[in-house]
This record gives sequence, C-alpha cells and structure tokens, in this order.
Amino acid sequence: CTFYELPYAWTGMYWQGMFVSPLYYAQFFAEAWMFEYCSAVEPFAWGALSGAEVAELYEAHIEIMAFGSNHWNARAYGSQGLAYLVGALTQAATGASFGAGMAFAAPSDKLVALFVHDTNQLYVRELLGLSWIAHGWEGNAASTGGALVFELLVDDDVLDAAGGGGAQHYVRVSYVVASPRQQREATPLSLAAPPAEAVLVVPKCGAALCPLETFQRVALDALCVDCVEEPLASAVRALDAQLTAGATCDAGLATWQLALIVAGCATFAAAFAAAVTFRLLRHPKNERYSEQSASV
Repeated sequence: CTFYELPYAWTGMYWQGMFVSPLYYAQFFAEAWMFEYCSAVEPFAWGALSGAEVAELYEAHIEIMAFGSNHWNARAYGSQGLAYLVGALTQAATGASFGAGMAFAAPSDKLVALFVHDTNQLYVRELLGLSWIAHGWEGNAASTGGALVFELLVDDDVLDAAGGGGAQHYVRVSYVVASPRQQREATPLSLAAPPAEAVLVVPKCGAALCPLETFQRVALDALCVDCVEEPLASAVRALDAQLTAGATCDAGLATWQLALIVAGCATFAAAFAAAVTFRLLRHPKNERYSEQSASV
C-alpha cells in the first residue's frame, strides 16, 4: 500500500484540510518530522532526511492548513479573533475602552497577547489577504512559536483636516518566528541574533504602514459580525456605523467624478451616432427598396 492508493474522504475537519487524502497522510509525517527537527530529536525523520529536506516536505502540511483555513472557515471561526485585534488597536489609539468585550485588556496596555493555534493565525491571514515568507520556512507557514504582530504607530507631526496639529495612527503588520535551526539549537534570541521577521502589506491598504481608519474599514469588511460573540459584536457594529457616518462618499460625487461620467456618456453617444450614420450610408432606403422589389 502506498500513499497514492489511499482513499479520498470528505470529513469537514479544518485540521485535516476538510478531507483525508494521500496529501493529508503525507503531511502528517512531514509535520511530525518538522517537530522532531525543531525539538532537537535525534535521529529526526528516521535519520533519512536532512533539515532542508524536512523543511521542503513541510510544505505539504502548509497546503493542508490552507485548505482548512479557507474563506468560509475564516469568516466563521476567525472573525472573533480579528475583532479582538480591531478592538485592541482602536482602544489603544483613542484611550477609551472598546467595551466589555475587551475587558481583558486596558487601553493603556502596551502589549496585548492572544495565544492561539496555527489555524487562528491562518484565519486572520485569509481574512486580510496576507502572505509571508520567513527565513528557513516555506511560504505562509504558521510555524511553531510564530507570532502575527500588529503594531500601532503614531506620527505626531501630521496635520489634521482643519489644519491644526494632530496625530495619525498607523498599523504595521509582521510575522515573526525563529528559524528551524534557531529552534533546534535553542538559540537565545536577541538583537544580535534576532528571529526572522517578514513585514507584511495588507493588500487593501497597499502600504506597510496602513492608516488605522483604513485598517479598521478593511478588517470590518472582511469579518462576519454575526460570528462575533457579544458584547464584542455590539462594539464592532458601533465602530462600523461610526466609520460609515464619517465617510465622505455620502456627500455626493466629486466634480472630477461628474466630469468623468459626462465625458464617458458623450464619448458613447458620439460613437453610437457614428455607427448609425455608417450603417445608413451603406444601406440607403432606395437600396433596401430595390432589393425588396427584386426579391418579390
């Protein structure tokens, strides 16, 4: 019996990639061997593989986890975690509590840590459209000891809309993890020997430093508030209403937008008129009548 002869069966279990298959059983070994390597077990992978080969095979596990953290699972099971992130960032920026749903963290806290499974990190990755490659790991690996980091940065020199002094808040996202070799050798992490860090860009932000309000809007659009528990869900709905009310799009179309629409309509009308004129020139009335008489 080989891996290729093993059957496919739908299970719906996220940690199985939603189904069992040859790929699932193969990644089971790859994951176990990676754990052995990172834990300094000797011999790892039955002594048959190098560390680089184990890391390459580990990609099978990453693929299975990607199946399990698909869009629908991410919305159902990852919205709560993303709501926590939005709440922590929002109350840190405003200095006011985000409500009872964030009672475990104060606005003045400099660090809020959520200890989660790899699937929880991958749900957030799916919801925000993130991708990363960390040194020593294959792409988008939610690795042992890895951290998905959301930092709130402040620029005190930005002028507000009224021209006065103000502060602009930005969100910086990164993925930080020790390399497989660092974990195997239990390397003390420091500034001199830091873990790998991949700075991430939220696609709908388009920059490494995402304005907080933009990040809030992107996150709220991505999550499903019906999958967020109360009382956090009420705070999320309130923030959504606040962001919607503060948007400028309800003030009507800008002048340049109206001009663009008018120009587009004029161009379409001119093209349509030219097409009709060309057809009439090719098929004048007397020619149609003559053709009709001839056919009779």
